[in-house]
Amino acid sequence: MNVPKYKFFSAWYCPFAQRTWMALEEAGLSYEYTEIDPYKKTIEWLQISRGTGQVPVLEVESSDMFFRIPDSVTNIEFLDDLNTDFKPLGQNKFERSEQRYWINFLGKNVIPYFYRLLKSEKTDHKEPSPKQHMMDNLALWTQAMSDEGPFFAGKNITAVDIIMALFGHRIELLLSHYRQFELPTSGLVWGRYHRWLDAVQKRPSFPATRPGNDYEERLVNFYLPYSLGGGQDDVTNLS
Repeated sequence: MNVPKYKFFSAWYCPFAQRTWMALEEAGLSYEYTEIDPYKKTIEWLQISRGTGQVPVLEVESSDMFFRIPDSVTNIEFLDDLNTDFKPLGQNKFERSEQRYWINFLGKNVIPYFYRLLKSEKTDHKEPSPKQHMMDNLALWTQAMSDEGPFFAGKNITAVDIIMALFGHRIELLLSHYRQFELPTSGLVWGRYHRWLDAVQKRPSFPATRPGNDYEERLVNFYLPYSLGGGQDDVTNLS
């Protein structure tokens, strides 16, 4: 049997790369982890990342094929397409459409506002603050969760859970540290949100993406420039 080899290019601090990492663990695939500094735009790295200069990149090689896949969402879609029991996008067209809708929703309406809140305390009073945007849209997303749970769509972890899991962790860790902000815990909506967060953090695939006992301390230190208004600019983009 021609079994493909998987090589995963990542940066330990990157939540987008951690999505692919978590998905690889959930899929039960063997893979080679390669740490990359994506800020060093070497010719070799640009070639590996197909010109993006960004992690993650999933490399797939066998005797009759060789290709590299940038982007965490595309990586998860590829893993879903494999002939395995891991179907994070769902089993039918409706489920897959819903997963893609909410993945897009989080990418436009929650994650950029998390970064905006982390990067600046200044508020434009002509429009809701990044904090309000993030909370309102996170509440809308939570209201769409399955009543059965504990995951977004029910008993089984899905692509939406993986897409948001690492940002749920960062909201909890980084915003409390740098902005003295914590999400509410009372009420049906926020109780359901924290039930979801607890469930995804208890998956074995979640700690697998957190290398070293000092991971959280290193993560807080890494995001210090963001808390001062620096860091990557594109993470705050709304499209």
